[in-house]
Amino acid sequence: LGLVGAMGQSPYRGESIEGLPFPYIGFDSKYVYIKAPGVGVHAYTSDVFSVDAELFWMFQQYKSKDNDDWDMRRLDNRYSTLGFAVNTSLNTSYGTIETSATADLLGKNEGFIISLRYSYPLILSERFILSPHVGINWTSTTFNNYYYGVSHRESAKSGIEAYRTEKSLTPYTGLSAIYIFTPKVKALIAGNYTFLPSEVKDSPMVDADDAWGVFAGL
Repeated sequence: LGLVGAMGQSPYRGESIEGLPFPYIGFDSKYVYIKAPGVGVHAYTSDVFSVDAELFWMFQQYKSKDNDDWDMRRLDNRYSTLGFAVNTSLNTSYGTIETSATADLLGKNEGFIISLRYSYPLILSERFILSPHVGINWTSTTFNNYYYGVSHRESAKSGIEAYRTEKSLTPYTGLSAIYIFTPKVKALIAGNYTFLPSEVKDSPMVDADDAWGVFAGL
């Protein structure tokens, strides 16, 4: 059990920094695990390779009533959704390679995300671990159009130019740090910096070239 908080920069025009605190529940056994906001099963596990199947909440959304821009307030909402992912992890002496394939289960964005990530943990002491990482996300056309596209109907009522986009590749980098107080008490802080692709930043809903997020918990 613990408490975590997430804070990040919204790419949407008329929005700024967003924050969200929530309780954390963690449990891991041979077959199942809970890592809020997700639950999963270990489909295959060895000393170096693992495959998991996971259900988790995808928090990305757009709430028009919370936007400071009058035209953006006249767009439709974009909703968060329940995701299903198949994750793999390969541990080597040169670092960890992780992949993830995610689908929307509730039919909100009807999209897919495929992710590739490389990290290298640096064990600085018995209590302190630093782990830099780099990665890239492939997002489908339907996902991008749901969150960043503007329909002709929305354009007519808001005055914002209609926009349709395509699938995209989004690179990112970041750093996480873990401090171990006791075997059962740990503190984590992680930061992520994302380079928005042209398919996203060219949207009239977006006024940023990049995005960042910070996650911390105890």
